[in-house]
Amino acid sequence: MERLLKLVKQDGYTIIVLAHTPKISDNTSIKMRDLARSAGLGNFSDAAFVINESWSQGKPYKFLKQNKCRSAIKVYDECNVLTVMIE
Repeated sequence: MERLLKLVKQDGYTIIVLAHTPKISDNTSIKMRDLARSAGLGNFSDAAFVINESWSQGKPYKFLKQNKCRSAIKVYDECNVLTVMIE
């Protein structure tokens, strides 16, 4: 992550890093601490999003929620979750 941050700061790149969380069996909200052995990702990142299955709408639907946002306004938080359908 430190090398990636160096590219961002020196050369102005935008870098997207994908990580996964361990399988969570109940309907609890995913937090930054849930990243599987990747606390550094959360610490160094400017923004973090969660993509997960929608428990309320069923299988083809996913939701997008912002978990962290340093450099902009947090829009898609717990009160405003974006729901999409995968076709």
